[in-house]
Amino acid sequence: MLFFFYGPDTFRSGEKVVELKRKYLEKNQSQLAGLVLLDFETSENEMQGAASVERALGEQGLFSAKRFVVVQGFSANSSPEEQEKLLEFLMGHPEIIKSAEQFLLFREGEPKAERKSQKGSAKKTAENKLIKYLMAQAKVELFEALSGSKLEKWVMAEAQKFNSAVKFSQSGLTRLLALCGHDLARLRAETEKLVTYRGQGEVTVQDVDMLVQGRVAADIFQTIEALSAGDKKQAIALLHKQLAAGSDPFEILAMYVYQLRTLLKIAELAEQGVQSPMIISQKTGLHSFVVQKGLPQVRRWGFKKLARLFQQLAEIDTQAKMGKIQDLSLALELLIMAQ
Repeated sequence: MLFFFYGPDTFRSGEKVVELKRKYLEKNQSQLAGLVLLDFETSENEMQGAASVERALGEQGLFSAKRFVVVQGFSANSSPEEQEKLLEFLMGHPEIIKSAEQFLLFREGEPKAERKSQKGSAKKTAENKLIKYLMAQAKVELFEALSGSKLEKWVMAEAQKFNSAVKFSQSGLTRLLALCGHDLARLRAETEKLVTYRGQGEVTVQDVDMLVQGRVAADIFQTIEALSAGDKKQAIALLHKQLAAGSDPFEILAMYVYQLRTLLKIAELAEQGVQSPMIISQKTGLHSFVVQKGLPQVRRWGFKKLARLFQQLAEIDTQAKMGKIQDLSLALELLIMAQ
């Protein structure tokens, strides 16, 4: 039986491979040796080319034993000559497609970065003869990157797997996705941690803020802290660090806005003379840990300065979305320098 999994979401396609291997072993407990993984993203298999696939299928005599062979990244990381050789082999052995006991699974994600220029355009990829053959003859499944409501549904389904007594509040779910982005492995790990902590009921935004460390959240907090202390040089350095790490400028801006909005909630009560973290936490709905960390900044900034900075961020956000700001990274840097 021939399978072809492809698409950018290698996390879910990898999970599907694991599921199929598990089912294979349940039916063929004595055939552990028949499980073979050929990863062409590693130099060892890449050098052996099509011959390594043929050898994996024919080590015990062609199709004489039950086998499950996974070929990963072959098309993206092999030469046209090697792909032609493998195509000839597959076309010469149609029994691969018909066999109910032999499983050959091709899995393609993204090509190596250094090879994208060599492999050519998306059009050339579509013209790949091996891929065309697999699309026509194999059981095909596309694993697209999840986003929007599909990503939200995936996280909620994962939460139910870990603990059916817990679900996410919409604000908690939105916050988790803002912190973890589209990293499914990270999202699963954080989801398990959150539902285990909550036990029952809803995972709130306060739970997420307390337990989840986002990709840029720590640096954002330190940036605002540096600004409140008058250290523009450190704030600029942290911004550059976030950008160099690949963080999207809009994500950084959103985190700045979120952090300032949180501080403003604390500052509004502090301005009224409320200084108890416990009382502020009760009145704002913020976790006491967040309040305790935010109070020193609020005292250094003051409500008026925080409100002015928040307004400046809101204006940048509006102008960027309207296309009036072409370089958002530069706009954020200028904002920091102006404080």
